[in-house]
Amino acid sequence: MGLLNVCFSGRSTVVPPIRSSITFQCFQQCNYWRSTNAIELNRVPNLVTDYRWEDFPGFVTINVDDKTKQMNYVKFLEINEINFSIPFSLRIKHEAHVFLCESESVWSSNCYWFLIDAWEGKTTAHRQCNAYEIQRKYDGKAPNGTCGNSTYKISSPDTGYVNESKWTHMKITKSGKEYSLMKNNDTIFVSQPQNLTFEPRYMFIHSKRVKGIWKLHNFTYWYSEYSSETVWDISFTNQTEIGVCLSIFVVMCKYCWLKIIVQDKNNYNIFEETIDTKDELWKEHKFNVIFSGKIKREILFKTGESENNISPFWAFNNIRTCHMDEIRVFSAEYDERKCILVGENSVINRNGAKGSKLMSGVRCREDEFGEECLSCPTIFNGPCPRNHKYCQLNDYGIGVKCHCTIGSKGEDCKANCTENKYGHDCSQHCSNCQDGCWNDPISGICNSQLCLDNYSGPKCDVPAGIYLFEGKLHTVPSYTTCLLSLNSIEGKGERPKYYRFQYKKRLEVQWINTEEIPYTGYVSEKNLTNLEINSLYDVRIIGYSTMKDLEDLMHMQQNIKLSECATKCKDIEPSDVTIQPESYSAVFAATTKDKIGCPSDFYTFSVDGETISNGQIQNLKPYTSYNLKIQRKSNGFSLLLQFRTKESKPGAVSNIHYKLKKNPTKVKLTWNSPTEPNGVITHYMLSYRVSRFMACNREETNANLTDISRNSTSIELSNLIPYTLYSVEIVAYTSIGGGPSGYIDIQTKPADQISKEEIIFKTLSVYKESVKFVYSSSDCHLIRGPFLAKLKLNGTNVWCLGNVTKIYNVTVGEMRTVEFSYSSLVPYCNYTYQLEIYRSNVSVDIKKEGSFQTHPTAPLRPTEFDVFSKGKTYADFRWKPPYPPTGEIDYYELTIKYYWSTHYITTDVFDANKCKLWPEYYCYRIKNLTSSNSYQFKLRVKNKAVDDYSEYITLDKYVKIEEEAPEAPYGGSVEWTEDNAMEISWHHPDRTNGPLTSFVIYVDNREYVHNVSEESYNITYQKQIRDIIISFNVELPKTYKIEIKSKNSAGESSPLILRDIESPPPVPIFSTKASNDNGSIQFQLQENLLQKASYDRFLYILLVKNEKYMEDILLTARDEISARHTTDTLELLSPTDSWKIEIYQLITSSDAYNITLVWLFKYKQFIRTHIEYITAVEGGFSALTILYVFLALIIIAGVVTASWWYFI
Repeated sequence: MGLLNVCFSGRSTVVPPIRSSITFQCFQQCNYWRSTNAIELNRVPNLVTDYRWEDFPGFVTINVDDKTKQMNYVKFLEINEINFSIPFSLRIKHEAHVFLCESESVWSSNCYWFLIDAWEGKTTAHRQCNAYEIQRKYDGKAPNGTCGNSTYKISSPDTGYVNESKWTHMKITKSGKEYSLMKNNDTIFVSQPQNLTFEPRYMFIHSKRVKGIWKLHNFTYWYSEYSSETVWDISFTNQTEIGVCLSIFVVMCKYCWLKIIVQDKNNYNIFEETIDTKDELWKEHKFNVIFSGKIKREILFKTGESENNISPFWAFNNIRTCHMDEIRVFSAEYDERKCILVGENSVINRNGAKGSKLMSGVRCREDEFGEECLSCPTIFNGPCPRNHKYCQLNDYGIGVKCHCTIGSKGEDCKANCTENKYGHDCSQHCSNCQDGCWNDPISGICNSQLCLDNYSGPKCDVPAGIYLFEGKLHTVPSYTTCLLSLNSIEGKGERPKYYRFQYKKRLEVQWINTEEIPYTGYVSEKNLTNLEINSLYDVRIIGYSTMKDLEDLMHMQQNIKLSECATKCKDIEPSDVTIQPESYSAVFAATTKDKIGCPSDFYTFSVDGETISNGQIQNLKPYTSYNLKIQRKSNGFSLLLQFRTKESKPGAVSNIHYKLKKNPTKVKLTWNSPTEPNGVITHYMLSYRVSRFMACNREETNANLTDISRNSTSIELSNLIPYTLYSVEIVAYTSIGGGPSGYIDIQTKPADQISKEEIIFKTLSVYKESVKFVYSSSDCHLIRGPFLAKLKLNGTNVWCLGNVTKIYNVTVGEMRTVEFSYSSLVPYCNYTYQLEIYRSNVSVDIKKEGSFQTHPTAPLRPTEFDVFSKGKTYADFRWKPPYPPTGEIDYYELTIKYYWSTHYITTDVFDANKCKLWPEYYCYRIKNLTSSNSYQFKLRVKNKAVDDYSEYITLDKYVKIEEEAPEAPYGGSVEWTEDNAMEISWHHPDRTNGPLTSFVIYVDNREYVHNVSEESYNITYQKQIRDIIISFNVELPKTYKIEIKSKNSAGESSPLILRDIESPPPVPIFSTKASNDNGSIQFQLQENLLQKASYDRFLYILLVKNEKYMEDILLTARDEISARHTTDTLELLSPTDSWKIEIYQLITSSDAYNITLVWLFKYKQFIRTHIEYITAVEGGFSALTILYVFLALIIIAGVVTASWWYFI
């Protein structure tokens, strides 16, 4: 189909017009086909750029850049699929936005947002937006929430993904949870939503600050995935011809084919053609169906596929009536300088195409133009426009043909014909006019209608004695004949006596005359014979009166109306074709047996879409069906012949996989048949042998080979050796023989358990800081897999307590010993061990338990070496022994140096004992020192069975041998006892510098002495002082200051100052009375003068009725000593007032009550209790009363605890 001025606006006009339409519906076996929409996600390509694209709906997006107006979101599509692929075309500069939303309102819906060339063409991105995050009105700000962040973002190319001058074809695909954006089937990005998941139901489009033009590729088609034979009813309306041209768009899988068969009313095949689409792209197919009789017909679609196809599919749509050589013409505004061909997206400059040859239209009438003589009335609804240039695309944009309308010339067709020329391309002459014909460059009428001699007519184109017939000369061609008939005898010139038909082959000069026929006012038919087949002849009819007039005409260049007659040739038939296939090639010959048969160069030959140039077909696959298509180059005739190549040896098997079974001696092996079977697979030969025992570091060269024949593509091998590498070879066989081998190495699983032969315990080696277990392995051929070892060590000494576990992964190989070592142990530590060896965590195969002690090492240095006491001739030392111990201590070595000496001398080697006061220390007294002399001391230690000593620890100063005043005690505290005794405690001083004699305690400058001796030393001392008198005339509470000093014969230490302590509350003395006055119990409480001391006080009153149950804690009074709590008021009392408390309501006059008063005094960090019992009217105590009091005290204790936390 030719294309003329293909522009994006408007729709095309088909020339010549289609005079019939078609109805089409399924009739039989319809369940194999279903009608579906282009957005369904399947293998059918849905980006359509052929002329069907014209019918797709168009949309325009116009940006609203006004903050007072809502954004312009254009509804593009309603989505009814879960998975989909939405194709669309757009022309836009940048900022193209697509929204896939859950509901019909973008701003109030969950949406996926695709931004194409956003940020002024810099970035393409994908966003997830919750409801109300997308702007409803333009505010120039980023969206809210998660919508403001892109889940996927890439930089757009420099030229952008879209273009405002060309159509861009894109699609958005959803498959599962993945969304992808594609351009021309090339993926731009794939994005998977995070957190936000919903199913889109609507698609909206939008553009930002630019205008966008959009087209949705929305079309339906019939779809099938099954080989079938389906019958369709087909009917034509307004059909007046005996045949019809049918057009259909088809796409199918690479190895699929579709045979179209048209049948008449008697179910005879009147048309049959097989088509395929190797590239799996939509293609239009046209074919002529010749029939007669009733116009209702049946059309059979037979689908099939080759044997090596995996997932077949077929699709078709847009069945229509057509013309084999129809032209589609697109109109465009004159000032639109560019036209765009959608399919190729190429641009044609209408007024350009400089240098393109202006094609001739000489044979066209005045109301036609172009190489195909297109009808101006049909296209323009009127005569051809003058001074117009038209460009025609060849073969979908490959090359351009341009031509002017009649009477025009020049590069832009703006000039009229000159120099006595007129007509199409100014190719006709009006040289017989006396004064030219430039006034009428279209028809060539002479300006003055004055002709040269022997010529006449308005154009002076009729020679004297010649009659030019104006009627149309019809031609009916056959193979070697052409039947001529004239539809009108109207003409120009004198009435002739005779007429003849003249003919010649196109491009030849000499005309051939038929016999002379007398003219009687009627022109009879004439059948030209002995013509050459498949040739184009020009034919004309001429009237004349004398032979001289006819001879003169033969030598003149006259514009006599011509017709053409194209003879035919007989197309090739299946019986004319022989095919001799081999495995990888075929030889064919196509020769017609009749003289009227078309020569072979009239045809193109192709095999499955690949054109071949001679009778040799190379590069074929064995045992494969092929379609040899013989296509006539001119008239659309085609012949499809199938053949199959011979078998050959198959290709290699593929996708060899193995699956280990639970049993380590079994393996499931599977493989795929050869992708190139090259015939029928008869069987598979599988061979395997041991390649290597995994525990051995060498290949097995003498292993036996096992062969198995198999008809299927799977097998379970058994009786294999665990932990062994096998080499497997698989060969497929046809009747011709075996193909190349497919290989795979299989490693069997290790055995589940370790046998006794695999590993044997040898030795246990213990060192200072490590341990090593040694096992030996047997022959590597017997080892059935790697194994694990778990070593658990538990230190049992205080200095090395703790568990450690180490896991060993052991691959033995050809090693004869296996060692399990663990370092970083603590020297001189007792450990228990447990060594487990196994292959799985289910069971332990080998287990060994025991204990060991790491070897000792040189001891660490002692610490905290110090002199804590000294006399006139001795010094007492203390130190902490080395820790952690690294062996059993043999002895200590104390070295001294006089202050004037430069060398140390060893004076004592000794066994030390623990100190009495400090059990974690060792103490030693060195004697026989010289009084008043100064010494420096250092100490080291040696372990048994180890030659090395520890490092020395040295006192950092000289020690003078003499008594000095002791250090102060430390850690003192003071508390009051329940009976108001002051209890003081303190710790023994770190350094006494001589024997202590006493500790002196000062309480408010009053001195108390606590005597001690070396035999009575303790780390902690206590002393109670009971003679602290709290006088009634002393303001309470009183604060006491306390100091403690150590004392020896050399003097006193500095004081240990304890915290100041306040006097405790005194033991209260109450005078209490109670009486029952008509149901009201009254208490008279009188306190001593100590109530003026400022202590918090609580009063709880407990009534026990009839000794049967506790009524309740009726009254709780908590206030300062100067306040009083009654039932109604809180009144201030003077210290000498008494309390009067009345209890009503629950008291009856006839019952007896036991009454308990509990006083609680809060002082600093303790609470003092005073309990007083009062027997009310008629009451008395009993054992049950005591029990109630005890229970009350438990309740009060809880209250006291809560009160305590409240106060602190």
